[in-house]
Amino acid sequence: MRKILAVLTILIIGSASATADDAARAQLAGKTIDVIVAFSNSGGGARFWAIYAEALRRQLPDTTIRARFNDAGSGSSAANELFDLPEGAIGVGFVRPAELAFAQTEGREDVDFDLRKVKWIEAVERETHFMAGRKGLPTSAEELREVPLIIPSNAVSDTNSIIAALLNAVTGMHGRIVIGFNNADRLRALIAGDGDMYTQATDREIMTLLEAGEITSVYVIEGDDLPANVDTSKTLQTFLVDGAPRLVVDYIIAARTLGRAFYAAPGVSDADVAALRSVFQDAMSDPVFVAEAERQTVPIAHVPHNEVESKMSMLLLEDPALKAAVDHAYQCGLAMSAGTLESCDFAQ
Repeated sequence: MRKILAVLTILIIGSASATADDAARAQLAGKTIDVIVAFSNSGGGARFWAIYAEALRRQLPDTTIRARFNDAGSGSSAANELFDLPEGAIGVGFVRPAELAFAQTEGREDVDFDLRKVKWIEAVERETHFMAGRKGLPTSAEELREVPLIIPSNAVSDTNSIIAALLNAVTGMHGRIVIGFNNADRLRALIAGDGDMYTQATDREIMTLLEAGEITSVYVIEGDDLPANVDTSKTLQTFLVDGAPRLVVDYIIAARTLGRAFYAAPGVSDADVAALRSVFQDAMSDPVFVAEAERQTVPIAHVPHNEVESKMSMLLLEDPALKAAVDHAYQCGLAMSAGTLESCDFAQ
């Protein structure tokens, strides 16, 4: 009798799952999904979208999926477009959430959207981030606090510069943020010894450089996707100064580990959003997609929408106490970068 009940339970659960998938497909059948990919058409975001789009089309044979690229403003331009769509249109953005959050909290002029109104579908990767250092850089926190350091970055208000300033504050290091370096330039500067360190996500090229000793890991911010020769006991936690606020540290980790994600525009109906979440999650486990992602070494990991929402609430500084702590640390870190402040006073 117990075996029969167990079999019936499995059948009922399996049937419910299949029905939910069918319901999601039926909800989106005959409709058009417009996706704006907020990445260049030749980078990692484009490679992911190329294979994921096919998985989505296999999931939604009766739905039209249209996509175009718009990486202007690190996703701000795409967000502005999606917010202008009429009620009921199914507009989806594929972005780096932290970039958009920083654009909004910094009050950039090109921001005509409010991320608190978007409906997150999922994130598609969990990033391993570490503080990449040049070969020969001192290895202890004490030594690094005593030497001037150059942090190559792109622009004053981009994610890397903001996080670099916050890390100055919580680690006590004096990293001078030097702007004008794109991603490739930053890496070249590190290899050539013209830069000292900056935060970096792991990928195939970075793993190769770490294994060869061309660059080093000063400390791991979060994640475990690192070569065996990296000392993973050296983490951000072990480099913190006394009194470094937990709120600020968690904010840094959220910003560095929340990878590429999809969101629905505010005008997308709740029923369509629920269907998108179901179908997008199913596409992440599509066997052809998974095999192709592995073949191309494209990192994938399904991160549910509620986890993305929680991290985005943090990055948007909705909690006044968090905002005050981050603002204080950021100003301290900038002053340390400029050489006008020795350390951040967290006793205030």
